[in-house]
Amino acid sequence: ALLATTAAVAFPSSLAAVEPADDLVAVGSVRIKPGVAEPSQDGGALYVTVRVIPSNNVGTYVTAGKVPPLATARIASPITFPYEVRLTLADLTPEYSAVPRKEWQQQDLTISARWDTDGTAATRGPDDLVGRGLVEKYGKLDSTQWRQAEVALEGRGLTGRLLTGGK
Repeated sequence: ALLATTAAVAFPSSLAAVEPADDLVAVGSVRIKPGVAEPSQDGGALYVTVRVIPSNNVGTYVTAGKVPPLATARIASPITFPYEVRLTLADLTPEYSAVPRKEWQQQDLTISARWDTDGTAATRGPDDLVGRGLVEKYGKLDSTQWRQAEVALEGRGLTGRLLTGGK
């Protein structure tokens, strides 16, 4: 019990070594796509966003044409890739904090990750890396039966670089 308490205090909730299964929201692995240079760790941060994939409940999750994030996390450098992401109830966004868990806890999820080179979420730099993966829950509450997301980070492409002033 002491180890779990120490891990929860020493690290952000997404890094906690032990969490009750019913607190787990999403799990995945973030890696650098083969052929992509490992990013500089100086001042960078990994931003992780989890969204419910709307199915027959589109009206419940979509607001103004967008699905709000279910959970988010910011992991400051230094980190080692591949990086295991574990988002828990502590990472829920305000939009979902009052939504009953039964509304989303068995739903498949999209995990989006971005390595932000300057560590500031509001900026988009030409060297930032992005990726997306799918957590398949198969309608199960037991996280050991989920297929965790595999997220491969890569460059944002020419269009993304042009929009952010990159060359």
